[in-house]
Amino acid sequence: DDYMGVGTRLLGDVLESARALGAEEVEHVVDHPPMRPQFQHHPEQRTELLESVGFAFRRETGRFEWPGGEPPAVPGRLSFRTLEEIGEDSFVEAMRMVSEGTLDREIQGERERIGAERAAREFFEDARRVEHEPAWWRLAYTPEEDLVGLVMPAEPPGFLTIFYVGVVPGMRGQGYVDDLLAAGTATLLEVRRRVGNGKPLRADTDVANGPMAAAFERAGWARFAGRREYVM
Repeated sequence: DDYMGVGTRLLGDVLESARALGAEEVEHVVDHPPMRPQFQHHPEQRTELLESVGFAFRRETGRFEWPGGEPPAVPGRLSFRTLEEIGEDSFVEAMRMVSEGTLDREIQGERERIGAERAAREFFEDARRVEHEPAWWRLAYTPEEDLVGLVMPAEPPGFLTIFYVGVVPGMRGQGYVDDLLAAGTATLLEVRRRVGNGKPLRADTDVANGPMAAAFERAGWARFAGRREYVM
């Protein structure tokens, strides 16, 4: 019954331990509907508790899942080069470019807080900690060798995901995000087929990023949940 009292003491111990381990930031998510492994029932009480100890709401996302079936066809109008082919610095620069004008509040917030170049580098380093093969991460180009965007499939614990996908500002509005999502989805399905692990394909996108959510739906992904992200 005393969820505020017990929860405050519990989180106090957890945050103290996190600080002792050197953590500079702690995140927590509340999913709707509740699902494993958190089974986060009572979202209003959870939110009240989080905010009472200093967590701040960061963003709300829609969660998408690949329902099965044939992967979307990958149009042949783009060529792709892997991270191994183009090198780390060029890939980070592409991440900086596609983040310009983003509707994702987390990425935009980091650009404003620490600058576009540093934000791209830190995002790249965070992404690199997630299980992946360098050949999965690719930049896309037009036949004229102009950069279109990037797609970064990855394999967090328990599922496969499109970790990041984006189009450079000058190439937006031409449907290229569909090409990138089709290529990323095909990569993940091939990984699952090759490994035979049966992991689900899931991805999140900020609810403020309506065009990205629409692109997932066009590519055959279905929204299955919502998520609120908190940070301290």
